[in-house]
Amino acid sequence: DEKIDLEKIVEVKMQIEELNKALATLTKEERDLMEAIFYKEESLRSISRREKVTHQAISGRRDRILEKLRKILEDKI
Repeated sequence: DEKIDLEKIVEVKMQIEELNKALATLTKEERDLMEAIFYKEESLRSISRREKVTHQAISGRRDRILEKLRKILEDKI
């Protein structure tokens, strides 16, 4: 049904807009890390070598940033 498809498209676009707003609240360092992990698909080990920190440190940063984004997005829903 075209109406359902259109509603789904609008819903997804709104979710993308909210995600972009949430990403805009991150610091440059946080955005850079998310970009490396999710857009460039760089491994945590590769990032940790480049940043000269442990794999666990990068993993912890990622988890904290994702939690921050989750809280922001939950408040919007």
